[in-house]
Amino acid sequence: MKKAAAFLSFLIFCLVPLAAHQSKDTVFAYPASFYTLREVYTNDTGTTRQTIDDAFSAAYADACSIPDTGDSLIAQAKCLWMYGGTYYAEGDTAQAENYYDQAMAVIEEASHYTQKAELYVVWAETISQAIMVKSKGFVLTEGLNQQKYAKIAWNMQNDYAPAIWIYNCQYVYMPAPFNNYKRALKEMTRIIEDPSIMKDDWDVYNAGSAIGYVYYAQKKWDKVIEWADFCLSYYPGNKFWITTRQEAVEKLASR
Repeated sequence: MKKAAAFLSFLIFCLVPLAAHQSKDTVFAYPASFYTLREVYTNDTGTTRQTIDDAFSAAYADACSIPDTGDSLIAQAKCLWMYGGTYYAEGDTAQAENYYDQAMAVIEEASHYTQKAELYVVWAETISQAIMVKSKGFVLTEGLNQQKYAKIAWNMQNDYAPAIWIYNCQYVYMPAPFNNYKRALKEMTRIIEDPSIMKDDWDVYNAGSAIGYVYYAQKKWDKVIEWADFCLSYYPGNKFWITTRQEAVEKLASR
């Protein structure tokens, strides 16, 4: 269970909705500084708190400067939950919860200004993060909302990798009998292989991470190593996959 929580806190991005399908020119554009924050968040081996703080400050300031109020709030919420995730990775759950709470408030405010797939992606991602540090009551109530928002995102833009990812995470990380590894592998592989899906390297990495988790849950250590290598080819400094790969190597050696 702890391993599943670690995957959820790191990946989630859940790494996204109303019945109308959005066209490809509606993909959400974050400021360039956000991608630096995302890099620091994901490629985290040896990353200092000062480096993280600087990346967050720059990204958050740029998010606040986006002219459109709804888009600005979406970008702010994304920065806030990601920053909270860096504290969670350090074991500081109080600070993590503080920033998750801020992200929840901001993304809810954003819903009064705009309705688009990325709004619901970020809302679902934020809940997925907050679940790691919140009470059981929060998990029961907001867990249902997480799936609701993920489904909205999926319905709104089902050729957008974050929407596919966030909707299908339930089939990866839910406990039996609610998971569906066969469907999860199919959808995550589609993100990686289908050229018609809108995605970037982080989306591909997230899909690979989900596949790796499925094999981890099944104790297929050779496949875990294969997918750890896949993830590390995108983010070679990712602490989680470095340690998980080593664990899988040791499991194989002990057979």
